[in-house]
Amino acid sequence: MILAQVTKKRLQTLRRDDEWGLFVDKVSIFCIKHDILVPNFDDLYVNSGRSRRKPADYTAFHHYRVDVFCKVLDWQVQELNDRFNEVTTDLLHGVACLNPIDPFSSFDIRKIMKMVELYPDDFDEFRMSALENQLASYIIDVHDFDERFSNLNGLSDLSKILVKTKKH
Repeated sequence: MILAQVTKKRLQTLRRDDEWGLFVDKVSIFCIKHDILVPNFDDLYVNSGRSRRKPADYTAFHHYRVDVFCKVLDWQVQELNDRFNEVTTDLLHGVACLNPIDPFSSFDIRKIMKMVELYPDDFDEFRMSALENQLASYIIDVHDFDERFSNLNGLSDLSKILVKTKKH
């Protein structure tokens, strides 16, 4: 989830003028190295589908920066937002809290309860309260008392040991 958030932030950062300049410099170096014509950004943009006698009323800079680059950035951010919306994010954070690596250091009852709220048909107020108490007892049990839960390498190991110890 952190990687998705970092990616969104970096995509938004790319919209800044200084980042655009660095991007153009890198693309220009690539183009020169591979004998690709680098457009003059101050020229009027000529759409290959339109007559060359009737250029657009905006520059190549505007076309590549606004019509191409920023639109692609917007599409990428939208795709990330669609895939990692609030519900998906809460669900993934909740599952990540069950990670047994490093003696359950990522365990967080609040995030798990937020995930449970996504299933109102399965958890009424009474069951949610009971689950919260069970989770508090669970972490003390597996973290402090039951050595069989130490040195687990992921959710697969956790699932196996939960079944083996009949704590599932």
